[in-house]
Amino acid sequence: MIATARTLVRALGVSAVVLLVNGCASAGSRVPNPFTDPGGSDGEVRVSVDNQNFNDASIYARRGGERIRLGDVTGKTRGTFSVRWDFTLTMEFEVSLIGGGGCVTRPLSVAAGEDVWLRVPVNMASSPCQAGK
Repeated sequence: MIATARTLVRALGVSAVVLLVNGCASAGSRVPNPFTDPGGSDGEVRVSVDNQNFNDASIYARRGGERIRLGDVTGKTRGTFSVRWDFTLTMEFEVSLIGGGGCVTRPLSVAAGEDVWLRVPVNMASSPCQAGK
């Protein structure tokens, strides 16, 4: 009976060590998740902004009711941003001019690793903001 108890304790101890070593070894290596990694549904999109307006512009990416701030682009300059995106959702851009005014682009379907462009026009009253791939 004592030998069986020792064998059981020894087997449990070895199992605990094996589980601990496996847990530590896998903590440093990243196993891809098909639901959140590129090739799954979540990855990065690069956004190139051409601000043709004289005013500085704050740029936001929108999905549903969520608004993600990308950053500011000074008037008459260009800027580039990266944003993580759930590719099951369409992407819209919201532009808010520092001097007042703004626009929202039409929805755009995007895929992992794609480059997207956004153009902020000189006169938003006569020409809308445009986005594309």
